[in-house]
Amino acid sequence: MKNLLNNSWFVNIACSLIVGFITFIGSTFVKIIRHHHKIADANRLVVDQLRTFIVNSEEVPHIDIILSLRRSAARKYNLKPEELLDPISYLEDVISEMVGNVYLSAEDQRQYLVLINTSIQKEKIKLENTLNEPDKNTKKHMAMELAISFFCAILSYIVVFFI
Repeated sequence: MKNLLNNSWFVNIACSLIVGFITFIGSTFVKIIRHHHKIADANRLVVDQLRTFIVNSEEVPHIDIILSLRRSAARKYNLKPEELLDPISYLEDVISEMVGNVYLSAEDQRQYLVLINTSIQKEKIKLENTLNEPDKNTKKHMAMELAISFFCAILSYIVVFFI
């Protein structure tokens, strides 16, 4: 074992594997954080569009329009629509923003809240039927990426040993 630790080839390869693993973990962590930021930005876009529509037209858009806004935001941010919020959550976020808006009078807030809440209650069953299941293959893709990364690292070191 002592001879193995004194072997410069072994030490270089072991250190390279450790550095490669740490780099992979770090880059994966950064990718995940960026992806969550993209999802939050896309959701914010849909909520802003819905709020503007409701205030300007004084009606809640049909569920198909909300789903279209969600698909449009997903395309804009290069996401899957299933990764974004469901239509009920968007309407609930609009309610939260209406309550927190100090520029709306209490009467206007009450009017918008009743309007949105009525729409949520009417469409709740329809909304739950139109939702998609989130993608459950994300962990499989990460595990596959890790396995391929290690395979490539080991293969490159085998080539170095024999060349």
